[in-house]
Amino acid sequence: MISIPGGSGASGTLCPKPICGPADVPAFFIAAFSQQSTGIVPVIHSEFHSQNFELNDTIRWQNWSFNLGVMDSNDVLYGQGLKKTDNVAGYIASPGTKYKMHEWTWGQGIQPRLGATWAYNGSDTVFASLARYMPPANSDARAASWDRNLVRTINAYFDATGNLIGVQPNASSNGKWWQQGIEPPEIKELMLGTARQLTSTWSARLYGRARKGDHYIEDTNNDARISLNPPPGIPGELYVPNLNQIVGAIGSGSSYVIANLDGAFTKYLEATAESEWRGRNAVIHGSYTWSHYYGNFDQDNSSFNTANDAAIFIGSSNIADGAGRQLWNFKYGNLRGDRRNNVKAYGTYFLPWHATTGAFFVFQSGQPYQLESVLPYRALTGSGSETNRYAEPAGHRKSPSQTNLDWNYTQNFGLPRGLNLQFSVDVFNLLNRQTGYNFETRVQTLGFTQRTDVHTVPIPASIADSELAKLGVNRQTWAVNAPFPKTFLAPRRFQVAARVQF
Repeated sequence: MISIPGGSGASGTLCPKPICGPADVPAFFIAAFSQQSTGIVPVIHSEFHSQNFELNDTIRWQNWSFNLGVMDSNDVLYGQGLKKTDNVAGYIASPGTKYKMHEWTWGQGIQPRLGATWAYNGSDTVFASLARYMPPANSDARAASWDRNLVRTINAYFDATGNLIGVQPNASSNGKWWQQGIEPPEIKELMLGTARQLTSTWSARLYGRARKGDHYIEDTNNDARISLNPPPGIPGELYVPNLNQIVGAIGSGSSYVIANLDGAFTKYLEATAESEWRGRNAVIHGSYTWSHYYGNFDQDNSSFNTANDAAIFIGSSNIADGAGRQLWNFKYGNLRGDRRNNVKAYGTYFLPWHATTGAFFVFQSGQPYQLESVLPYRALTGSGSETNRYAEPAGHRKSPSQTNLDWNYTQNFGLPRGLNLQFSVDVFNLLNRQTGYNFETRVQTLGFTQRTDVHTVPIPASIADSELAKLGVNRQTWAVNAPFPKTFLAPRRFQVAARVQF
Protein backbone atom coordinates (compact mmCIF):
# COMPACT_ATOMS: atom_id res chain seq x y z
CA MET A 1 0.00 0.00 0.00
CA ILE A 2 1.37 3.42 -0.96
CA SER A 3 0.26 6.57 0.85
CA ILE A 4 1.19 10.16 -0.03
CA PRO A 5 1.18 12.17 3.21
CA GLY A 6 3.18 14.88 1.47
CA GLY A 7 0.57 15.29 -1.21
CA SER A 8 -1.42 17.79 0.84
CA GLY A 9 1.51 19.96 1.88
CA ALA A 10 5.12 20.69 1.09
CA SER A 11 6.54 19.32 4.29
CA GLY A 12 4.97 15.86 4.20
CA THR A 13 5.52 13.55 7.18
CA LEU A 14 8.82 13.40 9.00
CA CYS A 15 10.62 10.11 8.62
CA PRO A 16 11.01 8.78 12.20
CA LYS A 17 14.37 8.85 13.96
CA PRO A 18 16.72 7.08 13.92
CA ILE A 19 15.41 5.50 10.71
CA CYS A 20 16.45 8.55 8.68
CA GLY A 21 19.37 9.67 10.81
CA PRO A 22 19.66 12.83 12.89
CA ALA A 23 18.13 15.17 10.27
CA ASP A 24 14.39 15.73 10.03
CA VAL A 25 13.69 14.47 6.51
CA PRO A 26 10.19 14.91 5.06
CA ALA A 27 8.76 11.69 3.60
CA PHE A 28 6.59 12.44 0.58
CA PHE A 29 5.70 8.77 -0.13
CA ILE A 30 5.32 5.87 2.34
CA ALA A 31 5.11 2.30 1.01
CA ALA A 32 3.86 -0.38 3.41
CA PHE A 33 4.40 -4.03 2.45
CA SER A 34 4.59 -7.41 4.14
CA GLN A 35 8.02 -8.83 4.84
CA GLN A 36 6.69 -12.13 3.50
CA SER A 37 6.51 -10.58 0.03
CA THR A 38 10.29 -10.13 0.05
CA GLY A 39 10.92 -13.87 0.36
CA ILE A 40 12.95 -13.35 3.56
CA VAL A 41 10.26 -14.77 5.84
CA PRO A 42 8.33 -17.93 4.86
CA VAL A 43 4.55 -17.79 4.67
CA ILE A 44 2.93 -19.10 7.86
CA HIS A 45 1.47 -22.54 7.30
CA SER A 46 -1.45 -23.43 9.57
CA GLU A 47 -3.98 -26.25 9.42
CA PHE A 48 -7.42 -27.14 10.77
CA HIS A 49 -8.19 -30.88 10.86
CA SER A 50 -11.77 -31.98 11.47
CA GLN A 51 -13.00 -35.56 11.82
CA ASN A 52 -16.73 -36.23 12.05
CA PHE A 53 -18.77 -39.33 12.82
CA GLU A 54 -22.49 -39.09 12.04
CA LEU A 55 -25.53 -41.32 12.53
CA ASN A 56 -28.97 -40.57 11.05
CA ASP A 57 -32.23 -42.47 10.92
CA THR A 58 -35.85 -41.82 9.97
CA ILE A 59 -38.59 -43.69 11.82
CA ARG A 60 -42.19 -43.75 10.62
CA TRP A 61 -45.09 -44.83 12.83
CA GLN A 62 -48.71 -44.34 11.77
CA ASN A 63 -49.04 -40.58 11.01
CA TRP A 64 -45.75 -39.74 12.71
CA SER A 65 -42.29 -39.32 11.20
CA PHE A 66 -39.20 -38.96 13.39
CA ASN A 67 -35.78 -37.88 12.20
CA LEU A 68 -32.97 -38.63 14.64
CA GLY A 69 -29.32 -37.84 14.25
CA VAL A 70 -26.11 -37.25 16.14
CA MET A 71 -22.67 -36.13 15.07
CA ASP A 72 -19.47 -36.16 17.07
CA SER A 73 -16.41 -34.17 16.05
CA ASN A 74 -12.71 -34.10 16.75
CA ASP A 75 -11.16 -30.78 15.68
CA VAL A 76 -7.43 -30.07 15.84
CA LEU A 77 -5.72 -26.75 15.10
CA TYR A 78 -2.06 -26.78 14.00
CA GLY A 79 0.10 -23.68 14.10
CA GLN A 80 3.73 -22.92 13.23
CA GLY A 81 6.66 -21.85 15.35
CA LEU A 82 6.97 -24.23 18.34
CA LYS A 83 8.50 -27.63 19.07
CA LYS A 84 8.00 -29.87 22.07
CA THR A 85 10.39 -29.79 25.01
CA ASP A 86 10.43 -30.46 28.75
CA ASN A 87 9.44 -27.18 30.43
CA VAL A 88 6.38 -25.55 32.00
CA ALA A 89 4.95 -24.78 28.56
CA GLY A 90 5.88 -28.07 26.94
CA TYR A 91 7.23 -26.09 23.98
CA ILE A 92 10.09 -23.88 22.93
CA ALA A 93 10.24 -21.42 20.03
CA SER A 94 11.19 -23.08 16.74
CA PRO A 95 10.47 -20.97 13.64
CA GLY A 96 8.95 -22.98 10.80
CA THR A 97 8.03 -25.99 12.94
CA LYS A 98 4.46 -27.31 12.86
CA TYR A 99 2.86 -27.85 16.28
CA LYS A 100 -0.52 -28.89 17.68
CA MET A 101 -2.05 -25.67 18.95
CA HIS A 102 -5.34 -26.94 20.37
CA GLU A 103 -7.66 -29.92 20.18
CA TRP A 104 -11.37 -30.31 20.83
CA THR A 105 -11.61 -34.00 21.60
CA TRP A 106 -14.28 -36.57 20.80
CA GLY A 107 -17.13 -35.98 23.20
CA GLN A 108 -16.73 -32.20 23.25
CA GLY A 109 -18.29 -31.99 19.81
CA ILE A 110 -21.46 -34.07 20.28
CA GLN A 111 -24.26 -32.50 18.22
CA PRO A 112 -27.63 -34.24 18.57
CA ARG A 113 -30.82 -33.38 16.70
CA LEU A 114 -34.38 -34.66 16.80
CA GLY A 115 -37.23 -33.77 14.47
CA ALA A 116 -40.84 -34.97 14.56
CA THR A 117 -43.67 -34.44 12.05
CA TRP A 118 -47.31 -35.37 12.68
CA ALA A 119 -49.58 -35.64 9.63
CA TYR A 120 -52.76 -35.43 11.71
CA ASN A 121 -55.16 -35.86 8.77
CA GLY A 122 -52.80 -37.60 6.38
CA SER A 123 -51.58 -34.47 4.55
CA ASP A 124 -51.55 -31.41 6.83
CA THR A 125 -48.75 -31.42 9.39
CA VAL A 126 -47.42 -30.14 12.67
CA PHE A 127 -43.65 -30.34 13.13
CA ALA A 128 -40.97 -29.66 15.71
CA SER A 129 -37.19 -30.00 15.87
CA LEU A 130 -34.47 -29.57 18.47
CA ALA A 131 -30.77 -29.44 17.60
CA ARG A 132 -27.31 -28.45 18.74
CA TYR A 133 -24.68 -27.27 16.25
CA MET A 134 -20.99 -26.53 16.75
CA PRO A 135 -19.58 -24.38 13.92
CA PRO A 136 -16.09 -25.58 12.95
CA ALA A 137 -14.99 -22.33 11.24
CA ASN A 138 -12.09 -20.70 13.10
CA SER A 139 -9.15 -18.50 12.12
CA ASP A 140 -7.01 -19.08 15.23
CA ALA A 141 -4.79 -21.71 13.61
CA ARG A 142 -3.31 -18.83 11.65
CA ALA A 143 -3.92 -15.89 13.98
CA ALA A 144 -2.48 -17.53 17.12
CA SER A 145 0.56 -19.18 15.48
CA TRP A 146 3.82 -18.46 17.27
CA ASP A 147 5.50 -17.52 14.01
CA ARG A 148 3.21 -14.50 13.71
CA ASN A 149 5.98 -12.44 15.33
CA LEU A 150 8.17 -13.16 12.29
CA VAL A 151 5.69 -11.50 9.96
CA ARG A 152 6.31 -7.79 9.83
CA THR A 153 4.94 -4.87 7.94
CA ILE A 154 7.77 -2.80 6.53
CA ASN A 155 7.38 0.95 6.06
CA ALA A 156 9.64 2.38 3.36
CA TYR A 157 9.99 6.20 3.32
CA PHE A 158 10.69 8.11 0.10
CA ASP A 159 11.27 11.80 -0.59
CA ALA A 160 9.37 13.78 -3.25
CA THR A 161 11.75 12.64 -6.00
CA GLY A 162 11.30 8.95 -5.16
CA ASN A 163 14.61 8.40 -3.35
CA LEU A 164 14.52 5.90 -0.47
CA ILE A 165 15.36 7.72 2.77
CA GLY A 166 14.52 5.11 5.42
CA VAL A 167 13.06 1.69 6.22
CA GLN A 168 11.19 0.74 9.40
CA PRO A 169 9.92 -2.79 10.23
CA ASN A 170 6.80 -3.04 12.40
CA ALA A 171 6.22 -6.32 14.22
CA SER A 172 2.97 -8.18 13.76
CA SER A 173 1.16 -9.86 16.65
CA ASN A 174 2.78 -12.72 18.52
CA GLY A 175 1.80 -16.29 19.37
CA LYS A 176 -1.18 -16.71 21.69
CA TRP A 177 -1.73 -19.34 24.38
CA TRP A 178 -5.10 -21.00 24.94
CA GLN A 179 -7.18 -20.84 28.11
CA GLN A 180 -7.31 -24.19 29.89
CA GLY A 181 -10.68 -25.96 29.63
CA ILE A 182 -11.89 -23.73 26.80
CA GLU A 183 -15.21 -24.88 25.31
CA PRO A 184 -16.08 -24.86 21.60
CA PRO A 185 -18.76 -22.39 20.42
CA GLU A 186 -22.23 -23.86 20.11
CA ILE A 187 -25.65 -23.02 18.65
CA LYS A 188 -28.83 -24.49 20.16
CA GLU A 189 -32.05 -24.29 18.16
CA LEU A 190 -35.75 -25.05 18.72
CA MET A 191 -38.26 -24.92 15.87
CA LEU A 192 -42.07 -25.39 15.89
CA GLY A 193 -44.44 -25.12 12.94
CA THR A 194 -47.43 -26.27 10.98
CA ALA A 195 -48.28 -26.59 7.26
CA ARG A 196 -51.75 -26.90 5.77
CA GLN A 197 -53.36 -27.21 2.34
CA LEU A 198 -56.22 -24.73 2.74
CA THR A 199 -57.81 -25.40 -0.66
CA SER A 200 -56.80 -27.24 -3.81
CA THR A 201 -54.89 -24.14 -4.96
CA TRP A 202 -53.92 -22.45 -1.68
CA SER A 203 -51.43 -23.63 0.95
CA ALA A 204 -49.91 -22.00 4.02
CA ARG A 205 -47.15 -22.61 6.54
CA LEU A 206 -46.50 -21.04 9.93
CA TYR A 207 -43.38 -21.64 12.03
CA GLY A 208 -41.28 -20.15 14.79
CA ARG A 209 -37.63 -20.53 15.69
CA ALA A 210 -35.51 -19.78 18.76
CA ARG A 211 -31.72 -19.99 18.49
CA LYS A 212 -29.02 -19.25 21.06
CA GLY A 213 -25.27 -19.14 20.57
CA ASP A 214 -22.72 -19.15 23.40
CA HIS A 215 -19.23 -20.28 24.45
CA TYR A 216 -17.80 -17.85 21.88
CA ILE A 217 -14.02 -17.62 21.78
CA GLU A 218 -11.79 -14.66 20.98
CA ASP A 219 -8.26 -13.41 21.40
CA THR A 220 -8.18 -10.92 24.27
CA ASN A 221 -5.92 -9.36 26.87
CA ASN A 222 -4.98 -11.96 29.47
CA ASP A 223 -5.63 -9.39 32.22
CA ALA A 224 -8.78 -7.88 30.64
CA ARG A 225 -10.93 -9.01 33.58
CA ILE A 226 -8.61 -7.14 35.97
CA SER A 227 -7.32 -4.02 34.23
CA LEU A 228 -10.08 -3.00 31.82
CA ASN A 229 -12.75 -1.92 34.30
CA PRO A 230 -15.03 -4.99 34.25
CA PRO A 231 -18.47 -4.80 35.92
CA PRO A 232 -19.45 -6.80 39.04
CA GLY A 233 -19.91 -10.48 38.33
CA ILE A 234 -16.92 -10.83 36.01
CA PRO A 235 -14.22 -13.02 37.60
CA GLY A 236 -11.33 -10.77 38.63
CA GLU A 237 -8.63 -13.15 37.45
CA LEU A 238 -6.32 -13.87 34.54
CA TYR A 239 -7.58 -16.11 31.77
CA VAL A 240 -4.24 -17.97 31.88
CA PRO A 241 -2.79 -17.59 35.42
CA ASN A 242 0.76 -18.71 34.54
CA LEU A 243 1.07 -16.99 31.15
CA ASN A 244 4.28 -15.17 32.15
CA GLN A 245 5.97 -18.46 33.00
CA ILE A 246 4.77 -20.02 29.73
CA VAL A 247 6.00 -17.10 27.61
CA GLY A 248 9.28 -17.05 29.53
CA ALA A 249 9.85 -20.76 28.94
CA ILE A 250 9.11 -20.47 25.22
CA GLY A 251 11.15 -17.32 24.83
CA SER A 252 8.47 -15.22 23.18
CA GLY A 253 4.71 -14.77 23.12
CA SER A 254 1.82 -12.35 23.35
CA SER A 255 0.04 -10.84 26.34
CA TYR A 256 -3.17 -11.83 24.52
CA VAL A 257 -4.72 -15.29 24.88
CA ILE A 258 -7.50 -17.31 23.24
CA ALA A 259 -10.39 -17.65 25.70
CA ASN A 260 -14.12 -18.10 26.18
CA LEU A 261 -15.43 -14.58 26.74
CA ASP A 262 -17.50 -14.42 29.93
CA GLY A 263 -21.21 -14.34 29.16
CA ALA A 264 -20.79 -14.01 25.40
CA PHE A 265 -24.06 -14.90 23.66
CA THR A 266 -26.40 -14.24 20.77
CA LYS A 267 -30.14 -14.93 20.52
CA TYR A 268 -32.32 -15.10 17.45
CA LEU A 269 -36.13 -15.26 17.63
CA GLU A 270 -38.25 -15.69 14.51
CA ALA A 271 -41.90 -16.06 13.53
CA THR A 272 -42.69 -16.64 9.85
CA ALA A 273 -45.92 -17.02 7.87
CA GLU A 274 -45.76 -18.24 4.25
CA SER A 275 -48.50 -18.82 1.72
CA GLU A 276 -48.71 -19.90 -1.90
CA TRP A 277 -51.53 -19.79 -4.43
CA ARG A 278 -51.40 -21.74 -7.70
CA GLY A 279 -53.98 -20.94 -10.35
CA ARG A 280 -54.40 -22.04 -13.92
CA ASN A 281 -52.25 -19.23 -15.33
CA ALA A 282 -50.45 -17.79 -12.31
CA VAL A 283 -48.45 -18.59 -9.18
CA ILE A 284 -48.13 -16.19 -6.24
CA HIS A 285 -45.96 -16.77 -3.17
CA GLY A 286 -45.64 -14.47 -0.18
CA SER A 287 -44.03 -14.49 3.26
CA TYR A 288 -43.69 -12.29 6.32
CA THR A 289 -40.99 -12.73 8.96
CA TRP A 290 -40.72 -11.00 12.29
CA SER A 291 -37.35 -11.59 13.92
CA HIS A 292 -35.14 -10.25 16.67
CA TYR A 293 -31.38 -10.83 16.73
CA TYR A 294 -29.64 -9.53 19.83
CA GLY A 295 -26.85 -10.29 22.29
CA ASN A 296 -23.40 -8.98 23.12
CA PHE A 297 -21.18 -10.74 20.56
CA ASP A 298 -21.59 -9.12 17.15
CA GLN A 299 -19.30 -11.00 14.79
CA ASP A 300 -20.85 -9.18 11.80
CA ASN A 301 -19.73 -5.81 13.18
CA SER A 302 -16.16 -6.63 14.14
CA SER A 303 -14.40 -5.18 11.10
CA PHE A 304 -14.03 -1.63 9.84
CA ASN A 305 -15.57 -0.33 6.63
CA THR A 306 -17.24 -3.59 5.56
CA ALA A 307 -20.87 -4.60 5.21
CA ASN A 308 -19.90 -7.53 7.43
CA ASP A 309 -16.68 -9.28 8.33
CA ALA A 310 -17.14 -11.88 5.57
CA ALA A 311 -16.16 -14.61 8.07
CA ILE A 312 -12.52 -13.53 7.80
CA PHE A 313 -11.68 -13.38 11.51
CA ILE A 314 -13.67 -15.93 13.48
CA GLY A 315 -12.13 -16.28 16.93
CA SER A 316 -9.47 -13.65 16.27
CA SER A 317 -11.30 -10.43 15.37
CA ASN A 318 -10.93 -7.14 17.22
CA ILE A 319 -13.80 -8.07 19.55
CA ALA A 320 -12.35 -7.94 23.11
CA ASP A 321 -9.10 -6.40 21.84
CA GLY A 322 -8.20 -3.93 24.57
CA ALA A 323 -10.21 -1.21 26.27
CA GLY A 324 -13.58 -0.26 24.78
CA ARG A 325 -13.95 -3.54 22.90
CA GLN A 326 -14.85 -5.80 25.80
CA LEU A 327 -18.34 -7.26 26.06
CA TRP A 328 -19.14 -4.93 28.98
CA ASN A 329 -18.46 -1.84 26.81
CA PHE A 330 -22.04 -1.18 25.53
CA LYS A 331 -21.97 -4.42 23.52
CA TYR A 332 -25.40 -5.68 24.63
CA GLY A 333 -28.23 -4.74 22.29
CA ASN A 334 -29.59 -5.33 18.80
CA LEU A 335 -26.90 -6.81 16.57
CA ARG A 336 -25.99 -5.73 13.06
CA GLY A 337 -27.85 -8.64 11.45
CA ASP A 338 -31.17 -7.78 13.11
CA ARG A 339 -33.95 -7.15 10.57
CA ARG A 340 -37.15 -6.88 12.57
CA ASN A 341 -39.61 -7.05 9.65
CA ASN A 342 -39.13 -8.78 6.33
CA VAL A 343 -41.76 -9.12 3.58
CA LYS A 344 -41.22 -11.08 0.36
CA ALA A 345 -43.65 -11.60 -2.49
CA TYR A 346 -43.12 -13.01 -5.96
CA GLY A 347 -45.41 -14.15 -8.70
CA THR A 348 -45.42 -15.49 -12.25
CA TYR A 349 -48.13 -15.14 -14.90
CA PHE A 350 -48.19 -17.55 -17.84
CA LEU A 351 -49.19 -15.65 -20.99
CA PRO A 352 -51.03 -17.44 -23.82
CA TRP A 353 -48.33 -16.64 -26.42
CA HIS A 354 -45.66 -18.90 -24.85
CA ALA A 355 -44.34 -16.22 -22.54
CA THR A 356 -44.20 -15.48 -18.84
CA THR A 357 -43.90 -12.32 -16.80
CA GLY A 358 -43.18 -12.03 -13.11
CA ALA A 359 -41.99 -9.79 -10.31
CA PHE A 360 -40.12 -10.15 -7.02
CA PHE A 361 -40.76 -7.68 -4.17
CA VAL A 362 -38.80 -7.32 -0.91
CA PHE A 363 -39.20 -5.04 2.08
CA GLN A 364 -36.98 -5.25 5.14
CA SER A 365 -36.30 -3.15 8.21
CA GLY A 366 -33.12 -1.12 8.45
CA GLN A 367 -29.75 -2.13 9.87
CA PRO A 368 -28.95 -1.44 13.56
CA TYR A 369 -25.82 0.57 14.31
CA GLN A 370 -24.33 2.74 17.05
CA LEU A 371 -21.81 5.56 17.39
CA GLU A 372 -18.24 4.49 18.09
CA SER A 373 -15.55 6.49 19.86
CA VAL A 374 -12.33 5.97 21.75
CA LEU A 375 -13.04 9.03 23.93
CA PRO A 376 -14.98 7.16 26.70
CA TYR A 377 -11.99 4.82 27.08
CA ARG A 378 -9.12 7.30 26.84
CA ALA A 379 -8.06 6.66 30.46
CA LEU A 380 -7.57 2.96 29.64
CA THR A 381 -5.84 3.10 26.25
CA GLY A 382 -3.50 5.23 24.20
CA SER A 383 -4.95 3.88 20.95
CA GLY A 384 -6.61 6.34 18.61
CA SER A 385 -8.74 3.73 16.82
CA GLU A 386 -12.50 4.10 17.24
CA THR A 387 -13.45 0.91 15.38
CA ASN A 388 -15.59 -1.42 17.51
CA ARG A 389 -15.36 0.91 20.55
CA TYR A 390 -19.01 1.66 21.24
CA ALA A 391 -19.96 5.05 22.69
CA GLU A 392 -23.60 4.01 23.17
CA PRO A 393 -25.55 0.72 23.46
CA ALA A 394 -25.36 -1.68 20.53
CA GLY A 395 -28.07 -1.09 17.94
CA HIS A 396 -29.10 2.25 19.44
CA ARG A 397 -29.74 3.59 15.92
CA LYS A 398 -31.13 2.10 12.71
CA SER A 399 -30.66 2.80 9.02
CA PRO A 400 -33.68 3.38 6.74
CA SER A 401 -35.78 0.41 5.69
CA GLN A 402 -35.22 -1.02 2.21
CA THR A 403 -37.69 -1.76 -0.59
CA ASN A 404 -36.82 -3.47 -3.84
CA LEU A 405 -38.82 -4.66 -6.88
CA ASP A 406 -37.45 -6.75 -9.77
CA TRP A 407 -39.37 -7.60 -12.97
CA ASN A 408 -38.90 -10.23 -15.69
CA TYR A 409 -40.40 -11.02 -19.09
CA THR A 410 -39.48 -14.24 -20.91
CA GLN A 411 -40.55 -15.22 -24.45
CA ASN A 412 -40.14 -18.73 -25.90
CA PHE A 413 -40.01 -19.71 -29.59
CA GLY A 414 -40.23 -23.37 -30.53
CA LEU A 415 -37.63 -24.56 -33.05
CA PRO A 416 -37.35 -27.78 -35.04
CA ARG A 417 -35.87 -30.92 -33.44
CA GLY A 418 -37.13 -30.03 -29.99
CA LEU A 419 -35.03 -26.88 -29.64
CA ASN A 420 -36.31 -23.75 -27.88
CA LEU A 421 -35.16 -20.17 -28.45
CA GLN A 422 -35.69 -18.02 -25.37
CA PHE A 423 -35.42 -14.25 -24.97
CA SER A 424 -35.67 -12.63 -21.54
CA VAL A 425 -35.65 -9.09 -20.20
CA ASP A 426 -34.89 -8.35 -16.54
CA VAL A 427 -35.18 -5.04 -14.74
CA PHE A 428 -33.53 -5.00 -11.33
CA ASN A 429 -34.53 -2.35 -8.77
CA LEU A 430 -37.43 -1.24 -10.95
CA LEU A 431 -38.29 1.59 -8.52
CA ASN A 432 -34.66 2.80 -8.54
CA ARG A 433 -34.54 3.18 -4.75
CA GLN A 434 -30.86 3.53 -3.85
CA THR A 435 -31.25 3.28 -0.10
CA GLY A 436 -28.12 3.80 1.97
CA TYR A 437 -26.82 1.40 4.61
CA ASN A 438 -23.52 0.44 6.29
CA PHE A 439 -23.29 3.80 8.08
CA GLU A 440 -20.14 5.65 9.10
CA THR A 441 -20.34 5.61 12.90
CA ARG A 442 -16.96 6.84 14.22
CA VAL A 443 -17.45 10.06 16.18
CA GLN A 444 -14.18 11.80 15.36
CA THR A 445 -14.44 10.78 11.70
CA LEU A 446 -17.91 12.34 11.60
CA GLY A 447 -16.62 15.44 13.38
CA PHE A 448 -18.40 17.93 15.62
CA THR A 449 -20.62 20.84 14.73
CA GLN A 450 -22.49 23.57 16.59
CA ARG A 451 -26.15 22.86 17.22
CA THR A 452 -27.40 25.10 14.42
CA ASP A 453 -27.56 22.27 11.89
CA VAL A 454 -30.48 19.83 12.12
CA HIS A 455 -28.31 17.09 10.66
CA THR A 456 -26.55 16.34 13.93
CA VAL A 457 -26.91 13.81 16.73
CA PRO A 458 -26.34 14.36 20.46
CA ILE A 459 -22.88 13.64 21.82
CA PRO A 460 -23.18 10.32 23.72
CA ALA A 461 -23.29 10.81 27.48
CA SER A 462 -20.54 8.20 27.86
CA ILE A 463 -17.97 10.65 26.47
CA ALA A 464 -16.50 12.63 29.36
CA ASP A 465 -16.67 16.42 29.38
CA SER A 466 -12.92 16.50 29.97
CA GLU A 467 -12.32 14.61 26.71
CA LEU A 468 -14.59 16.98 24.81
CA ALA A 469 -12.78 19.96 26.33
CA LYS A 470 -9.50 18.68 24.87
CA LEU A 471 -11.16 18.89 21.46
CA GLY A 472 -12.57 22.34 22.14
CA VAL A 473 -16.12 21.01 22.18
CA ASN A 474 -18.89 22.00 24.63
CA ARG A 475 -21.58 19.38 25.16
CA GLN A 476 -24.37 21.96 25.41
CA THR A 477 -23.59 23.78 22.18
CA TRP A 478 -21.95 21.10 20.03
CA ALA A 479 -23.10 17.77 18.60
CA VAL A 480 -21.82 15.01 16.35
CA ASN A 481 -22.42 15.35 12.63
CA ALA A 482 -25.03 12.88 11.43
CA PRO A 483 -23.82 9.39 10.50
CA PHE A 484 -23.93 8.80 6.74
CA PRO A 485 -24.22 5.64 4.62
CA LYS A 486 -21.06 4.29 3.01
CA THR A 487 -22.92 1.77 0.83
CA PHE A 488 -26.04 2.11 -1.30
CA LEU A 489 -28.34 -0.32 -3.07
CA ALA A 490 -27.42 -0.65 -6.73
CA PRO A 491 -29.40 1.60 -9.11
CA ARG A 492 -31.92 0.37 -11.67
CA ARG A 493 -30.30 -2.12 -14.06
CA PHE A 494 -31.47 -3.77 -17.28
CA GLN A 495 -30.46 -7.17 -18.59
CA VAL A 496 -31.34 -8.78 -21.92
CA ALA A 497 -30.47 -12.40 -22.65
CA ALA A 498 -30.95 -14.95 -25.43
CA ARG A 499 -30.72 -18.70 -24.90
CA VAL A 500 -31.00 -21.82 -26.99
CA GLN A 501 -32.37 -24.74 -24.96
CA PHE A 502 -32.13 -28.37 -26.01
